[in-house]
Amino acid sequence: LRLGVLRDRADGAAVAAQYWILDRGKRRATVLKLSHVEGRKAASPGTVLTALMIRALLEQDGVTELDFGRGDDAYKRLWVGTRRQRIGVV
Repeated sequence: LRLGVLRDRADGAAVAAQYWILDRGKRRATVLKLSHVEGRKAASPGTVLTALMIRALLEQDGVTELDFGRGDDAYKRLWVGTRRQRIGVV
């Protein structure tokens, strides 16, 4: 599990947070939850935190695959080159 929190330098308040789960066997990281303070959206704290988290996952954890989960949210197209659909039963 990896938790990232981006804080405002001025007051230390959290402006974005996200957590990822790692599957070390498959060297894959899956984002489980993303959040940002709506009032700070213009500064793109979620985008900044995603970039920092991806860098850490690649460089420190050796991840070779990122999974942004279900759905076709627009932000996902900023981070991946292709969309892969998986179908299965849980």
